[in-house]
Amino acid sequence: MRIYKALVTDKNELISFSEQREIFLLIHDTNKDQSSQYLDQMQALLDEMIARGYNTKNIGGLIRDANVLQSIKKYDAVLLNYNKIKEIYDLANLASIKISEITNLINAAGIEGIATPNAKRLLSLANLAFGRGEYALALERLGEAELTLSVETKGEFNWFVFLQNNFYQVMGFIIA
Repeated sequence: MRIYKALVTDKNELISFSEQREIFLLIHDTNKDQSSQYLDQMQALLDEMIARGYNTKNIGGLIRDANVLQSIKKYDAVLLNYNKIKEIYDLANLASIKISEITNLINAAGIEGIATPNAKRLLSLANLAFGRGEYALALERLGEAELTLSVETKGEFNWFVFLQNNFYQVMGFIIA
């Protein structure tokens, strides 16, 4: 910040004044070409999410905002929108993978004759959050479902299901 002092003549009068100015230098990390590439990548991520059947309610608005920001030359803000969309995309993919993993674990526990009602409830809550496009909440619920599933299945063993699945091996052992 600099202070400037001067004398000005106005109608044969000397007027003394001082002025204080701040000068800001703005350096953009992102240029127009990079910004255009980010816009293209955002659209590609949106298309992929639509193809996978994910909820994309928030992403359309971010892309529209990014186009406006591009037109008014706020290229760094376009990058911020890209980062938000990329984060949503990553969360959605991770949640989708986790949902299928936990569903398989619950199904395997059901085949073994182990009841997992609380894990199923938490999985359905995660599926609802995933369907609404709240991927961070879905991941939180999936973590709870995974923990609950491990508690519900720890030390559980169903003799009837074991005998049913391994009947010939058990009969051979008894005969031997």
